[in-house]
Amino acid sequence: MTMKNKGSIFLSTAITLLPIVLYLLVYHQLPEQMGMQYNAEGAANWYAPKAVAVFVVPAVLALIHLFALVKMRTDPNRKNISVAMQIIKEWTIPAASILITVYSILQNTGTHIGNIVPLVTIGFILLLIGNYIPKTHQNFTIGIRTPWTLKNADNWNKVNRLAGWLWIISGVILILSAFIVTSTIEILMVVLLIVVLMIVPPIIYSYVLQKKHGSNLQN
Repeated sequence: MTMKNKGSIFLSTAITLLPIVLYLLVYHQLPEQMGMQYNAEGAANWYAPKAVAVFVVPAVLALIHLFALVKMRTDPNRKNISVAMQIIKEWTIPAASILITVYSILQNTGTHIGNIVPLVTIGFILLLIGNYIPKTHQNFTIGIRTPWTLKNADNWNKVNRLAGWLWIISGVILILSAFIVTSTIEILMVVLLIVVLMIVPPIIYSYVLQKKHGSNLQN
């Protein structure tokens, strides 16, 4: 691993842990039991001790971030991952860590901003990823990885083109739903729909292509 890569990992991990500093700046303004999850009305429905939110959550995100980076950088087919997707992969968790912290601080200090901001943010992330998934070739880290896409480049290309469109559609649905849904149940239904839409059709399509064309699949 080059010094440049090590520096990038260090910087992105440090940013993932930056929320600890942000929390400490307002530590005495935070309640002892902090809201960790909010319903559509903006009321907290799950609480955790202040120390968990301030120290444990950023630390867990940093560990997940490091695991994801090591997995990507040791992928034997890393050269097939587009530069844009590598950047997205490297900076999504650090950015999410900062956004989650700002949202948490506002919610827990009396400034309620509801669910519009987080839903729209996630929606735009899905749009961004959906745009670049089709440009990523076979690898073991990013993209729709089924036994059939990993064995056949044409299967991979066709399936990930479909996945790209589905992720974009899912992002649009999530952004629109942020201004429409009025209850927690509705949010959960939208999220479930999006998860199914992003994952199930590409897997089925990959299987159908393999059964129909096998190793003779061509673009």
